[in-house]
Amino acid sequence: MSSSSPFQLSSRDIQVRARSSCFPYPFPSDNSGPLTLNVRYHKPSGNHDTEPTILCLPFWGGSASTYDDVLTQLASSSSKSISVALSYRGTGSSHARDPDTPLDTPLDTPLDTPLDTPIDTPIDTPLDTPLVTPLDTPVDNPLDNPVDNPLDTPLVTPQDTLQNHSISSLAADVLGVLSSPDFTSDLIPSGRLVLVAHSMSAKVAYHLLYYLGNGGIDGSGVRIGFRVQRLLLLAPAPIGPLDLPPQMRAQQLRAYDSLENASWTIRSVLSRSPLDDDVVRRLAGDAVGMSPGAKSGWLGEYGMKVDCTEVLRAAMNLVKGTRRAFRVRVLVGREDRVETVEKVQKETVDVLHSMGVNVGIKVVEGCGHLLPVEAAKEVVGEIESLLHT
Repeated sequence: MSSSSPFQLSSRDIQVRARSSCFPYPFPSDNSGPLTLNVRYHKPSGNHDTEPTILCLPFWGGSASTYDDVLTQLASSSSKSISVALSYRGTGSSHARDPDTPLDTPLDTPLDTPLDTPIDTPIDTPLDTPLVTPLDTPVDNPLDNPVDNPLDTPLVTPQDTLQNHSISSLAADVLGVLSSPDFTSDLIPSGRLVLVAHSMSAKVAYHLLYYLGNGGIDGSGVRIGFRVQRLLLLAPAPIGPLDLPPQMRAQQLRAYDSLENASWTIRSVLSRSPLDDDVVRRLAGDAVGMSPGAKSGWLGEYGMKVDCTEVLRAAMNLVKGTRRAFRVRVLVGREDRVETVEKVQKETVDVLHSMGVNVGIKVVEGCGHLLPVEAAKEVVGEIESLLHT
């Protein structure tokens, strides 16, 4: 869904040095060179020194613009907090450059299909057909069509490896943004954060919690004196590992290999409430426009298979004295086919409870997986509740 707003969002490119993971788990060095991450934000007028900054992290296939409705609704609310949404490397307007590429070289290459090409071609696949289906899925499911690049075919460049799109590398990138003078000076003046993480970004958030709770010294030895006060999880991926059969992983990869497939996936799998054509077009463009590494990185051992149980437990131990003051809210759509209510309760909420975390869950009726798009009003309501309690 989309909403009109008199408030204009701002956009900023922040250059950070891509680095190897700074977490206590071995990980290959990142040699991808300079990195530019894009943020979209709204900064209310007045003094923000006492208000936490709201930092929003997107789902696999999304970008900072996925949160546009959330940010504009926050801007029109009574909130005095700065709100920021970030695009990971290889998504939206964020890119890792080849080290030999001049900084003034254009980064954006056109998609094979223009975004104004009609994408709503009729398909016969029922709305309730799942994304990951048996081999006898009807042929009118576009995700069942053969592709030129099987899943095990290398799709990435030396600067766009799967490792560089790992959960820990994405978390290190976010820390690079947080430690950037271009961000710190005016977008997080209070030094406090309300973190909003959608789907796969829940795993990134757990690493951030550990890192910031451990003193916040980045790979360059710079101390990041920020504190996450509240965490809002939107349809979170499991805390533990998620291991899909190869066929299902291949189908997930094909979901974003064309505008047609991405549009079908958005309408028929990821969402449940009606979405405007321009919203679907924007979401599909983001999904298809991801770099090969960004598309594939989530689907293997560096992404969905990562078990965050121990890093989350370590993060909670670091804030043991204030654990009950640290609040977590979980929002999930009743009609979510990706992260069902039952799955989120068992694999996220119950696990957090077992660690002594102050966590609550709310189910949004008539909503699918795309909470920032389908249920921006409910997301904003949860953020405001966390800000005021």
